[in-house]
Amino acid sequence: KAKDIVDRLAELTKKGKEENFKEIDVDEVIQSALKVTLPAKPKEVEVKANFNAEGNLIKADRTQISQLVMNIVLNAYDAMRDEGGTLLVSTRISGEEVVLRFKDNGCGMDAETMSRIFDPFYTTKESGKGTGLGLAITDRLVHMMNGRVEVDSVYGKGSTFIVTIPQEVVDSSPVGDF
Repeated sequence: KAKDIVDRLAELTKKGKEENFKEIDVDEVIQSALKVTLPAKPKEVEVKANFNAEGNLIKADRTQISQLVMNIVLNAYDAMRDEGGTLLVSTRISGEEVVLRFKDNGCGMDAETMSRIFDPFYTTKESGKGTGLGLAITDRLVHMMNGRVEVDSVYGKGSTFIVTIPQEVVDSSPVGDF
């Protein structure tokens, strides 16, 4: 567990290396990340997806996109663990940005929690159940990609995370002869 915390701290403090960013299809990456989270999904939770950014590429690190998706999705699963519910995951293009939306109808967050959700080591989970690094890392990763994270939550009603990342369209036309 200590190694996991150290690894996550290293990720949180790591500088973004743009040279490691590649052109990726965000819908494909999110679908893969969702599959990875399925073993952790409570049976009372349903996941619905609506992908509308297919074929649109962003310049990002595939592993980092997967990690931010898994961090948000796993928190949504925890928020719905007791009562069950639905997680809606969607993507769309808005101008020159890709918008990822994660909406759950779980327990939601109060104002105190909302004000601290991106603080490192802040967690509402019982001791031994969370490190408080998942959303801090998510926030850092999104900002490394020049994106933003918006959160809306109502205690007892659920939460919505909207991640907006600049789109990078690749010109696939031949370069031609020099």
